[in-house]
Amino acid sequence: MQFEAKKNLSNSEIATLIEVSKHRAVRRIVDPRNGDLWYWKAELGTHAEGARKLGVPYDKRPGEGDILTL
Repeated sequence: MQFEAKKNLSNSEIATLIEVSKHRAVRRIVDPRNGDLWYWKAELGTHAEGARKLGVPYDKRPGEGDILTL
């Protein structure tokens, strides 16, 4: 599966992404440099993996990241 993240989604767009994800969940991180919010399907990678792929600084421990569900 190829990693694909989306930036600064509306609530409706987040709900759609959750609905089409395998686990009906998305991960979210905040870029501390500019406040951008990044979202991706939970099955595509952990928060640390997503941050690394996006080049976003991320220092939270496993289990501390945001996971959104409906």
